[in-house]
Amino acid sequence: MTDTCAIDRKTYRRVLAVGDIHGCCTQLEVLLEAVGFDEAQDLLVLMGDYTDNGGDAVSTVKFVMELASHPHVVCLRGNHDVMCLESYRIIPDPKSCDPGDPWMSNGGLPTRQAFAGQERFEPGFIRNYLAFLAGCPLCLRLDNSRGKFLFAHAGIDPEKNFALQSCDSFTAIRDEFICRYQGILDDEKVTVVAGHTPVACVPEALDAGRALNPAWSAAASS
Repeated sequence: MTDTCAIDRKTYRRVLAVGDIHGCCTQLEVLLEAVGFDEAQDLLVLMGDYTDNGGDAVSTVKFVMELASHPHVVCLRGNHDVMCLESYRIIPDPKSCDPGDPWMSNGGLPTRQAFAGQERFEPGFIRNYLAFLAGCPLCLRLDNSRGKFLFAHAGIDPEKNFALQSCDSFTAIRDEFICRYQGILDDEKVTVVAGHTPVACVPEALDAGRALNPAWSAAASS
């Protein structure tokens, strides 16, 4: 398994994780302002799914890529980002789309249309964004004074060692991770920080105890 980012710096003031932006550029800007994000002192982890469903894909992409230019910002890849990459790999023409494409039925059609419109004014916009997504790691490993942490869009497969995790495990897993992960990865205590699954969809049996469970944490998400 590749596409891993590792950080062992212990002097960040805070580590901030934001999941599932989904084209909500204004909300992201308001959130970062509200928490007082300081690019010089904080580590910001954006957990993937930068477009689709929020209605402002182009502005969000531009803002996220601007944030990513700072050394203390890590942008991970989510399942919508994987679908976006695959969609353009199969049909590179910005003006065309396949109704059977899984991305189209998961909010990708308005995004693709918005990207095609932007491409007319900014040639290379799509190519640059796809290159950015392809360079986003699938997970981030962080060790600090509070312990060992792993950030991934969806979580991990609790039945596999880290080296055997797949792209699908990091970007698309749901119930297997939420219900079965007990905080141990490769015989070490590791807190996994994930987005992807809305809090309302977390099984009711786990909901009450989730905040007290040291095994995993949910990134702020819509």
